Amino acid sequence: MELLQSGHYNLPLVVLSFVVSLVSSFIALDMARRVMQSQGSARKIWLIGGALVMGIGIWGMHFIAMLAYRMDYLVVYDIKMIVLSVIVAIAASFFALSLAGLPVIRKYELAGGALLMGLAISGMHYTGMAAATMMPQSLDQAAVPSLDGNILGVAIAFGTLILLGVTLIDRQLAHQTAFKGSILESAIDSIMMFDHRKRIIEFNPAAERIFNRRREDMIGRPLELVLDVAAILKEKRKVEGMDEDPIQSILGQRLETLAFHADGTLIPVELTVTRVKIEGELLYTAYLRDITERVRSENLIKEMAYHDMLTGLPNRNGFNSIAVKLFDYAAAVNKTVAMLFVDLDRFKLINDTLGHQAGDMLLQAFSQRLKKCVRESDTVSRLGGDEFLLLLPGATPNCAAKIAQRMVAAMTEPFILGGQTVFVTSSIGITMFPADGENLETLVRHADTAMNAAKEWGKDTYRFYESQMNEATSRKMELEQSLRKALEHNEFVLYYQPKYNLLTGKAFGVEALVRWRHPKLGIVPPSEFIPLAEETGLIVPLGDWILRTACMQNQKWINEGLPAMRMAVNLSMLQISQDNLVEWVQNALDYSGMDPDYLELEITESIAILNEYGIERKLHALRAMGIRISVDDFGTGYSSLSRLNQLPIDTLKIDRSFIRDIASSEESSVILKAIIYMARSLNLTVLAEGVETEEQLRFLQKHLCMEGQGYYFNKPLSVEDMERQLMIWGPA
Repeated sequence: MELLQSGHYNLPLVVLSFVVSLVSSFIALDMARRVMQSQGSARKIWLIGGALVMGIGIWGMHFIAMLAYRMDYLVVYDIKMIVLSVIVAIAASFFALSLAGLPVIRKYELAGGALLMGLAISGMHYTGMAAATMMPQSLDQAAVPSLDGNILGVAIAFGTLILLGVTLIDRQLAHQTAFKGSILESAIDSIMMFDHRKRIIEFNPAAERIFNRRREDMIGRPLELVLDVAAILKEKRKVEGMDEDPIQSILGQRLETLAFHADGTLIPVELTVTRVKIEGELLYTAYLRDITERVRSENLIKEMAYHDMLTGLPNRNGFNSIAVKLFDYAAAVNKTVAMLFVDLDRFKLINDTLGHQAGDMLLQAFSQRLKKCVRESDTVSRLGGDEFLLLLPGATPNCAAKIAQRMVAAMTEPFILGGQTVFVTSSIGITMFPADGENLETLVRHADTAMNAAKEWGKDTYRFYESQMNEATSRKMELEQSLRKALEHNEFVLYYQPKYNLLTGKAFGVEALVRWRHPKLGIVPPSEFIPLAEETGLIVPLGDWILRTACMQNQKWINEGLPAMRMAVNLSMLQISQDNLVEWVQNALDYSGMDPDYLELEITESIAILNEYGIERKLHALRAMGIRISVDDFGTGYSSLSRLNQLPIDTLKIDRSFIRDIASSEESSVILKAIIYMARSLNLTVLAEGVETEEQLRFLQKHLCMEGQGYYFNKPLSVEDMERQLMIWGPA
């Protein structure tokens, strides 16, 4: 009977087994973490590599533990079975890492995995045990192919420690890579790295977003696919001593340049390039910040600074910038430049009556018409309000005149403003560089002077600057300054022009006409100071004085027993737009004591066609008081029958231009007959203004025009002359 063999443990190998166990556990956990954090091909690499490292570590721990147990028998190991046990350990590790890497592990997967892992570990253990062969000490060891246990244990431990070292080093490298990757991935700005051949070697997520390109598509591609090197070269061309390579010339600098989007469009970017030498190779890092929004904002600010936001035309700043450069060039090459100052006639009236929105629409439409009248090389700008300045490089006076004529003709077509049809004309002043001035300020001033001359000429026309125009401008400025004190100094006086019934020849009323007795300039005609009064707003207090004075004078004549006349007073647009118009008229009547039946208020046709500021309501209120309403200068505006029918109008006063041309113009006589017929169909009285000849009177009588006034009967009379005329006509 054989006795049981006793054995003992080799303490150094036991300790070594424990160390290997710790190392294997660390490696197993680290490998599991890496597999879970990886994706795609990287996951597969970590899974295979991790299974090898982890399997060998686990197998090493078990095998050293087996080697630590010493018996009296000689133990030798079969190489084939050892390799098989290693394969089993690696397979078990591969399965474990695969299972650990799943985002969600179900219970049945966990149970199945535990069973397979148990079987695999058991299989590894028993396969390893099967590799051991116990032989008597006396047996010839050379006859048995085997590995020495001590050598095998040390080799396994050494290999496991090497794996640990590799793992630790790899962790440090992975940490550095992750740190570098986190910077690249989290950076807001685009970061590209490229080598000395300008081949891209790194392309971060921000670059992918900005340029709409994938990193994998860009690695190894030329830098020119993204950076506009030509633009960089242009940017740095003036730098002294610039390197032949534009990239070298901008190292460490910050500049704005252009980069290519995937669709081929150019993106404004802020670029900084740095250089580093790694293992003898020069590598470059380009930091690019998309500044599209900043550039857009800067362009918008520049646009606002140099362009009119309403019309999109250059504003005063933009015009000045263009003009100075243009004049410098023209002087250098001995060329002329025409400057046109364009002003809309009656714009303030339209703006005040139709509202600012309609005024803005008119300015926009007007600017478009101006642009269509000029050449491509010309500049159209808006100074502000209704004033426009044009520059015509190389234009002769003849060329400038043709363009001005084109502008005047373009305004014959009406403007449609929010459903309202409006006819607008323009006055144009023209100056020539260098004949009329050699600097911008002088030319603008002279163009403005010529434009005012065009307005005084009758509007809807153009005038070239002439030196004598400065006298007219000086007179206008003097009148404007004096006008503000004229009321206080009692410089205004009323004249009265009688109105006649053309069929009976008897006078039935008078029209109050204001004159200005200037202390230095003498009598100033209304055509000079009334437009100034309207521009300055002084027409309101002046109109109040006219109405009160006319009513008081008429009531005085009535009180004196003279023939009772109907007193006609003109109302301006500013007056009728006042909210207290009706109250203001009533106060004038109360103050004078005159019966409303003896008052007639005249409004222009341009006012009659509007329905702003409650004009229709105010006119009805005045008519209800017994005051008569007439439309002055009829035929010069663009009123409609339907609009006239809505208003409480009693009389249409035909503009003197139609009366003047009766004999010479068939068109005027046809229009005149049509107006008379139209007025009769609306039960309106027709009064002809400016009757000066017997022929005109006979024509009006023939066509049943009932009323008239003009020099044929009487010129405007002073108070004293009017009183004498009333006395001639006899008592009331």
